[in-house]
Amino acid sequence: MKAFNICVKRGLDIFFDATPLVNMVPRSILNSILKATSILFINIDELRMLTGKLSINESLSELKSTVKGIIVVKLGDRGALAYHDDIISRVDGVKVIPIDTTGAGDAFNAAFIYGYMRGLSIEHSLYLANIVGALTVERFGAGVNLPMKRDIEAFIKLRNLRCDDKIWRLISE
Repeated sequence: MKAFNICVKRGLDIFFDATPLVNMVPRSILNSILKATSILFINIDELRMLTGKLSINESLSELKSTVKGIIVVKLGDRGALAYHDDIISRVDGVKVIPIDTTGAGDAFNAAFIYGYMRGLSIEHSLYLANIVGALTVERFGAGVNLPMKRDIEAFIKLRNLRCDDKIWRLISE
């Protein structure tokens, strides 16, 4: 919490990825984290666990009073959505044959943050993150096997995925 508090005092962006153990964190500490979070990454099970609601819309409505930043909900092979300023952006999943899901969520998060911090819209950042997550599960292992820009570009071309010029420019830099 000390590092977290230093970041908050300095006005730095806070990116928080909930875990299946999110309910084990004392609610007062969790609320402090959520209030300061710039981007919350959470999967559907964690979202339901955190809010006690089955409906995504009800869960988001409940969380919006605590999380002032962007809420990104990872839906696995069904894609992802982001909620910010009462607007929901959604992207569909990319059909792949998963080999190993290790690191896919982290790769998704990294791609979303990279895109968003480099000026992509929330929707474009979601799209890029979804592609990177899908590409990651097609490989065995995490870490050194995370996709590079050239891998992302090849994946998009091979799958004939639509890709906005802003995303192309970002991955081609």
